[in-house]
Amino acid sequence: METKPDVRYFVPIYARGITDKWSLAGAMPVIFYKNQLRLVQSASNAGQICDQIGPTPSQDLQDACNKLRSTKMTDEVARQLALKGYKPIQDREETIFGDLQIVSLWRFFERDLHSAMLRTSLNLPTGKKKDPSDLADLGVFGETAVENQLIYNYLVTPRLRLATKAGYRFAVPDHVDARVPTSADDLLPDQSTTERVARKLGDTLTLGAAATWNLIGDFGVAGGYEFVAKGTDTYSGDKGSRYELLGKNSDSVAHRLRGGLSYDTIGLYKRTKKVPPMKFDFEVTNTVAGRNVDRELINELSLTLFF
Repeated sequence: METKPDVRYFVPIYARGITDKWSLAGAMPVIFYKNQLRLVQSASNAGQICDQIGPTPSQDLQDACNKLRSTKMTDEVARQLALKGYKPIQDREETIFGDLQIVSLWRFFERDLHSAMLRTSLNLPTGKKKDPSDLADLGVFGETAVENQLIYNYLVTPRLRLATKAGYRFAVPDHVDARVPTSADDLLPDQSTTERVARKLGDTLTLGAAATWNLIGDFGVAGGYEFVAKGTDTYSGDKGSRYELLGKNSDSVAHRLRGGLSYDTIGLYKRTKKVPPMKFDFEVTNTVAGRNVDRELINELSLTLFF
């Protein structure tokens, strides 16, 4: 199967300062999902297989060879998927609302050159959960989780700032519909194996460091490294099925490099009061190594308005 996914997203965020040191924010991602999906067959060795049978095969073998030669394998795969209750393999283009996030930012320590902040994120399952009958489903929403992240900043010079972070994300147990494999070789379980199972997604540890340098005036450039490790997902149910197979290879490790450019008008606003205070950021994240993760290159452009 050939697939060409294209995932773009727009995340409106509203943040408000509750006190001088504490802010609250809410974010609702909107995802634009496109995918070109094709069942393809590069070549067939049906003739070579039939030639190995012998010069005088039985009628049943002759019929089987004739069927093998005449059958288009992609059509047979599509037929088998339909018999098992899977949705057709075809192009996708849809708009999806993701999980709502509530974020608390508490700047609990601040000195001349040092500052520290606690970032707490609550992920609420407002997005669509994974459809077990849809092989092209994104399946990354519908989760409840809490993440605490400690961020420390050190101002080396008026133009150079170093930052480190450490975070832990706890996934709240929930229930989902899933097709439970009957064996390790059952890659496409039948629709009859669908059941409601208890799920506990693996928790995630994040460590990172970055440097930001103000080049000229209000322009800045940043670069950093991020390490992410996720635990194994676990499933359970009441029918004694092979639930452990649902969490196979669900643990992961990722090494990411990040780089970005930024520009803000805060200084200009303070000087002239004519330009509204705002901030532009462009960031590139590249997953360069890992285990059980996709090689990803993510581009993000953000605009922050201050009121």
